Amino acid sequence: MRRKIVIIIITFITFTLSIYGQDSDSLTDINERINILEKEIEELNDIIKNEELENRLKLSTETINTYNSLFTIFIAIQAILLALLGIGIPISSYFFVIKPWKKTNKWIKNKFEEFMSNYQKEEMDRAILSLVYEQDDKLKRNAREYIEKNYYYKFSDEQLLNLNSALFSIEDIYLDIKHTVMRILAKRQSKVADLFFAQHFCTYGWDIIKYAFNYFDFMGIERFIKRISKNLIELEIKKFEQTIKEIFHHSADKYFIKFINYETLVSKLSKDKIQFLNELITKNIKYFESKHIKNSDFLIIKYIKKFGLDKNKK
Repeated sequence: MRRKIVIIIITFITFTLSIYGQDSDSLTDINERINILEKEIEELNDIIKNEELENRLKLSTETINTYNSLFTIFIAIQAILLALLGIGIPISSYFFVIKPWKKTNKWIKNKFEEFMSNYQKEEMDRAILSLVYEQDDKLKRNAREYIEKNYYYKFSDEQLLNLNSALFSIEDIYLDIKHTVMRILAKRQSKVADLFFAQHFCTYGWDIIKYAFNYFDFMGIERFIKRISKNLIELEIKKFEQTIKEIFHHSADKYFIKFINYETLVSKLSKDKIQFLNELITKNIKYFESKHIKNSDFLIIKYIKKFGLDKNKK
């Protein structure tokens, strides 16, 4: 718009010069006016340029502000996305990676344990059967070593029953094998061990007594003493004396006292068996006194008097 005004002014000046060009007096005035107009035109041009510059600067500023706003929004969106990813990745990792892996790992672990359990069972079954049926001396002893090394293995009832069979099927020359089997039976509760230690306490051999006492230590003797007492009553005198000596040897101040103070046993013993017990107590009276056990603490005293054995004491 302003450029059009400038053009009109210039056209007007040209027209004026053409009218008054012959007037010399007015020429000076016209020149001065032209100079003034030129200055005004320059000033107008500067104003126009400044306004254009201001408009451009304003437009640039608005553009920059717009971009800044868009950039700020973009940064905010990125921050939100990163926050969501920060939450979402662990959650998705748990549900799609960690949780399935835990299930897979548990399945693998169970399968591996199942495989190892089956493998150990097969190896143990083979070793136990070798004790019972193997004729080769080296293979039989190798089987014993394998069982001994796996002493803490969780034997099944069937395996314990087969081990019990080995005690009666192998020869006495394999005493180390018998000790291994009895030690295994003595350290774990089972019906097989209950029957073996109660039924064969007096008949299997002297070695059984110490393992039986180990079994009684954590099982308690009360459930076995009646059956063992019955066997002691039925023993002939020599076997009875040997058995009592072994009981005294392995547990003088514990199970020996329990047996000779068990009235069901003592009340049914013959005179010669009562006499043997009397002599054994008298011979070891100082030992009992050191354990603070007096003569009067023995139930057997009244049966000694019953048979008149106290009259023979010096």
